[in-house]
Amino acid sequence: MTHRATALSRRHVLLGGVAASLAGVGTRALARKAASPRLLGLEGLTAPVEVFEDQWGVPHVHAASVPDAFFANGYLIARDRLWQLDFDYRRSTGRLAEVFGPDFVPSDTANRLFLFRGDTQAEFAALPPTVQACASAYVAGINAYLEQVRASGEKLPPEFTIFSYQPLQWDVLDLVRIRAEATGNTKAEIRRARLAAQGALDYDALIMPLRPAHTLRVPDGLDVHAVTEQDLGLFGVLQASLPLSGLHAPPSASEDDHRRANEGSNAWVIAPTRTATGRPILANDPHLSFGSPGPRHVIHLTAPGLDVIGGGSAGMPGVMQGHNAHFAFGRTNFHIDQEDLFILRTHPAHPDRYFHNGRWVEMERTETTIAVRGEAARTVTLRYAAQGPVVSTNAARNRAVAVSATWLYPGANGMLANIGINLAQDWTSFREALKLHTSPTNFTYADTAGNIGWQAAGGLPERTGGYDGLMPAPGDGRYDWKGLQPLDALPNSFNPARGWFGTSNELNLPADYPYEQRCVSYEWKDPYRYNRVAEVLAASPHATLAQSVALQHDTLSHLALSVVKLLPDVPADIRAEADLLRRWDGRVEATSAAAALYEVWWTRLNTLFYQALVPENLRALLPQPVEKP
Repeated sequence: MTHRATALSRRHVLLGGVAASLAGVGTRALARKAASPRLLGLEGLTAPVEVFEDQWGVPHVHAASVPDAFFANGYLIARDRLWQLDFDYRRSTGRLAEVFGPDFVPSDTANRLFLFRGDTQAEFAALPPTVQACASAYVAGINAYLEQVRASGEKLPPEFTIFSYQPLQWDVLDLVRIRAEATGNTKAEIRRARLAAQGALDYDALIMPLRPAHTLRVPDGLDVHAVTEQDLGLFGVLQASLPLSGLHAPPSASEDDHRRANEGSNAWVIAPTRTATGRPILANDPHLSFGSPGPRHVIHLTAPGLDVIGGGSAGMPGVMQGHNAHFAFGRTNFHIDQEDLFILRTHPAHPDRYFHNGRWVEMERTETTIAVRGEAARTVTLRYAAQGPVVSTNAARNRAVAVSATWLYPGANGMLANIGINLAQDWTSFREALKLHTSPTNFTYADTAGNIGWQAAGGLPERTGGYDGLMPAPGDGRYDWKGLQPLDALPNSFNPARGWFGTSNELNLPADYPYEQRCVSYEWKDPYRYNRVAEVLAASPHATLAQSVALQHDTLSHLALSVVKLLPDVPADIRAEADLLRRWDGRVEATSAAAALYEVWWTRLNTLFYQALVPENLRALLPQPVEKP
């Protein structure tokens, strides 16, 4: 009931020819040498760096060393995206309220609660020396630009003037401390427990059918009647939109629902034996929203041992998707259930004690002071249990809730994963670099030697006690995670026999994968986009770049065609409309009257199904499809 006719072309972003054929040549020829500003004499830079900007404004960096290239990466992102960079840094480290006022105290509290609490110096020292050097240089580049602006009196972007504040200096150890990702299914855990409390757990399949087929079970010892939305506490704050009404109008609830329904991404790789040129093709369409500033910053970094170009993220060193001199790499969302809620039973007389492994244990507590613009600073207490941060407490009910998250574990330094990926030279070193990558991601790969591959990556928890992560679990110790599983526990494919591999967020675990044992996820996107990709690639023995570009813009909806096939005989007064749909080719295009009719009909049909199938008492738990006027 939540499905819509989502064509491949919805909300796509192309990174200057994201469908790329690898010819085995470097990328320096892309730079236009009309102007060559030089970075020199800046603190942290060991030698002059040349920066060429092409006709699209993409900077091409020529550095004498790899760390200097990453210095330029930091310097240029600060130059191009300073307000975005500073805002995200403040949010991640819990320092928004000091600029924007008391409405941001909950966000600051939540983000500070989920900072890494281990030995950050040791975490940083455990990284490969090259990663350490590049991360330090990247932060030095940001700070060098800030110092240059201060020394020259250059005007800051207007946002700083409007709110009358200065950007923060960066600390490289914050790239280790910043962890919060909140990518999981904790809201769904709450929903399922509340449905179970009403004996209505089967209705959850209307919202999220489980793949592969799996029977929902209430964990032994969980009182589903006690579970409420308030259990999410500060974790719900972390997942929610920021209170930015003073900065821009937030999306409406219906717009948010529509965006979620159309979320997704596509990627595929094609082996040389199935292309017209005899070279592999990699295509990646991440379906990122358009915005200002945009979600990606395109850059080209070169130095001895480094030649990489593609899209990066402000505040994260390196390139997230693109290609270096040896291989191209793309990414789509993979689905790993990386977060679980644990319900703690607290002591009636001592609410900071909880029952764990047969005894009462004191929560760890730390105080932090949050500066608040226009008000006195606030001191808040952060609490931690054996499972992780405590996000809500209710002394009156002898109850607290903690969160386990893969990205809080030692070694999960995902902010620095791009560096190793950018410096890798082949499939083996590429996979080695992915061990640092914590976000659940399908990585696609194609190299100049003609190899193609796919590796699922991201932190994978090792659950215990038969717990599947689909509902909250008692926090008495029975269901505590044992740690993280290694990268090899996640599937991969290298040079598949069929000569191509595609991924569109669908269930793509191999048929013989030990689902129940490793418990990766039971929540995946519908397979319609992937089925269309597979249909086209299987029918293309001599694939071309143009065909991959066309497929990225493809509008054929198999979902729409399957729904239209179900049309019954209709009364004479609407037979013309039904015939229009039956003759339709299934392409969701702006000029198609049938497509417009289908979208309106399917949306309203969903509403009718919802009203017929979902009892009134469950509608607060099961969201209704969005009906457009």
